[in-house]
Amino acid sequence: MDTPRGRAVAVALSLTAVAGAITIAIVFWPTGVNPDVANRRKQGRPIPVYCKACNWSGTTNVQDEQKYPVACPKCGEEKAFEARRCYGCKELFAMPEKLLYSCPRCGYKYDDRKTPPGGLPPMDR
Repeated sequence: MDTPRGRAVAVALSLTAVAGAITIAIVFWPTGVNPDVANRRKQGRPIPVYCKACNWSGTTNVQDEQKYPVACPKCGEEKAFEARRCYGCKELFAMPEKLLYSCPRCGYKYDDRKTPPGGLPPMDR
């Protein structure tokens, strides 16, 4: 290793090892080494939803890439939208696409342009 040829061989082996490690990291990055990670991504994550067809509200698994409305777990129609739990009456209702709106049940007013006093409450899952 003290000769110029030995140093060149050591550098070449080091670069090959680094390139191999980078290649392995890139190949396994999307799903991870654990197959459970890929299964969890396929199942989605639990999101509170409200169905406008049957008025059902609850939690269902929704994938990150999935667009609303999604299929309702109760009636099967694709009329379930992302829901919000009202600060006033604690009921779930469909999230409107507006920034200014109110709860359809108790009338509690929301302004999503700013954070409510005391911060956001934790989501019920």
